[in-house]
Amino acid sequence: MKPVTLWAAAGLCLAFGAVPLYAQAPTVFAAGNPGRGAPYPPARMVLPDCPASPLPGNGTPGVPNPAGEPNPAGQPNPANPTDATGTGDAFAQAPEGGTQAAASFDPGLFGDLIGVNGQRVILLPPGVTAHGNFKVLGGNRIAIIAPLPSRGVFKITENEGPRPTDRVFFNYNYFNNVDRLLQGIPGTAADLHRETIGFEKTLLQGDASFGVRLPYLQLTGSKDFEDSHVGDLSLIFKYAFINNRTTGDVLSGGLVLTAPTGQEITVEGESSINSTVFQPFVGFIYHINRDVYFQGFSSLAVPTDARDVTLLFNSIAAGYHLYRAEDPDAILRGVVPVAEIHINTPLNHRGLYSAPLGFSDSVNFTGGAYIQFRRATLGIAAGTPLTGPKPYDLEVSANLNFHF
Repeated sequence: MKPVTLWAAAGLCLAFGAVPLYAQAPTVFAAGNPGRGAPYPPARMVLPDCPASPLPGNGTPGVPNPAGEPNPAGQPNPANPTDATGTGDAFAQAPEGGTQAAASFDPGLFGDLIGVNGQRVILLPPGVTAHGNFKVLGGNRIAIIAPLPSRGVFKITENEGPRPTDRVFFNYNYFNNVDRLLQGIPGTAADLHRETIGFEKTLLQGDASFGVRLPYLQLTGSKDFEDSHVGDLSLIFKYAFINNRTTGDVLSGGLVLTAPTGQEITVEGESSINSTVFQPFVGFIYHINRDVYFQGFSSLAVPTDARDVTLLFNSIAAGYHLYRAEDPDAILRGVVPVAEIHINTPLNHRGLYSAPLGFSDSVNFTGGAYIQFRRATLGIAAGTPLTGPKPYDLEVSANLNFHF
């Protein structure tokens, strides 16, 4: 894809994400129980010490109105000095201030997936000895069949959380030493770089959202097999069946629809593989207390082509609000370390070198931290496969989410 076309697509994606359709953000309580899930410490209303004065309605200082007669608007209830409305509700909520939006959220997951391994034909330069799965083409050119990462950020957990959120974002992922995928090319050293742009927009007063992701991938190393292409476009539909603004707990579900906008997988003697992938998912956030929470996703990725891989994904993460600003005007709102475990299970075409598409059972670990600001969240993490065969040695990821 030409650079002009790529950046035009990027600008269009961000433009749609920044449409100011104002939806309700998660609630922050001005006064409340400091227990599980309370976003901020309790703040009780303190009334000044003033001489007792007659209250309209009974004429007696400090004596509540007779039963059945409400206090006048704005007058404190003598039976509950913290209740200025006379309603008896000492824990009335206040809507979230605009500058506090990012601080009210538990950050999402970083993710772990390099992609699905698709077979590609790579030509070798003259004089290079091939090993493994190779063939001779016309003109005595030697080629190998190499399984390279395909499809990009189609898994639900890639910079995603169970809670519907208003944001535009940018992700960067670096996968070190993917050369083991290039079986047959001696002395190779290859890395994969992946950038992703996208947005998420809430609907139905913050209980649902619609999102878009578009990845761009570059395989770097020897000039003989360098490659770059736009990955598949993913659309994310999310709905929170439980979206508790008091505790922060969430139970949501939805669908990731991945369209075949990226590079197709060519199969010798057959038609190319260019699947659309349907991925239903469920996700949750549960708070142990005000600072400690767990969140996770389970999903099933089902392609429309039977030659493609069907995958079961299960991920769980733990987060801890190490620092939380008490001043609502502070620029730095919080610091949240996280740890994630990802279990990826192929239901067919099992094996890294399965043709034409393959995937190995894997368990991956990702650890990092989020730094929360008034309107943005910056995340930095590193991860590695815990089981083999490993498609890469180390992943380094960073994401920047702008909340609106």
